[in-house]
Amino acid sequence: MIVLIALLFSATIIGPSLQEPKRESIEMDQTITFTPLNASEHAILDAHMDDLANRSRFYRYDLKGVPWEFEAIRCQLIQKHMLLKGKSLNDMHPSEFVAVIPYAAGDIKIIPLWHGSLRTFGDPYQDPHNLGIF
Repeated sequence: MIVLIALLFSATIIGPSLQEPKRESIEMDQTITFTPLNASEHAILDAHMDDLANRSRFYRYDLKGVPWEFEAIRCQLIQKHMLLKGKSLNDMHPSEFVAVIPYAAGDIKIIPLWHGSLRTFGDPYQDPHNLGIF
C-alpha cells in the first residue's frame, strides 16, 4: 500500500522528467544603441505626435508647451516597434521618457524615466509593467 501511494505521488516515476529550459544570455550594452532619427522615423513620429502627446500627458509630460528632442533606441531584439527616447530641452528641469511606437496598428506605450529632474516612482528599469511592454 505504501509503495502504491509513493508511486502515485512520484513525478519521476510516473511522468517524464522536466528539464530546465535553456536560456541564452546576451550583452545588452552591445545590443542597444542610441542614434539620431532617420527620415522614415521622423515621418512615423510626425504621424503619431498627437497620440504620443495625449498619452504622455498622463505622466505629466508636456510635448506641446516645451521643446523636445528625440533619438532612436536601436535594439536588434525588438523589431516590431520603434523605440524613442524623448528628452525635454528645458535646461532647468529636464524630463525624459521612452516611447514604444508599434510599426503596425497598436497603442503607444510610455515608460517614464525622469520628470522635472526627479526620478519617477521606483526604478523604471526594474518595473515589471515596463518590462511587460516588450
